[in-house]
Amino acid sequence: MHIYKFILLLSLFLFTSFCNEKTEVQNLTALLETASVELSEEGKCVISLYHERGLESDKCMIDCMLNGEGINIGGGCQHICFGYTDLKWEPLPKTENCFSKNE
Repeated sequence: MHIYKFILLLSLFLFTSFCNEKTEVQNLTALLETASVELSEEGKCVISLYHERGLESDKCMIDCMLNGEGINIGGGCQHICFGYTDLKWEPLPKTENCFSKNE
């Protein structure tokens, strides 16, 4: 009897994990669709990394990139999010994966 409970619980866990991953992808897709500026593939990649990490400062960077606030500002979104707030800057890992080797 215990084996059946284990199999049921394992199945529910795996199903829930799959659903959560799909929801995260859907959330990111919906988020990218809210952009008021045209995003490059590199920009979308960086936003996905910020979204995945999910720090408070990452939310500021995502908002700034999606609405284009930092486009004509020296220092861009980093200047907006970290120059005038109490948010702490932390390096974003894996950004090199967002840019091609030919650049």
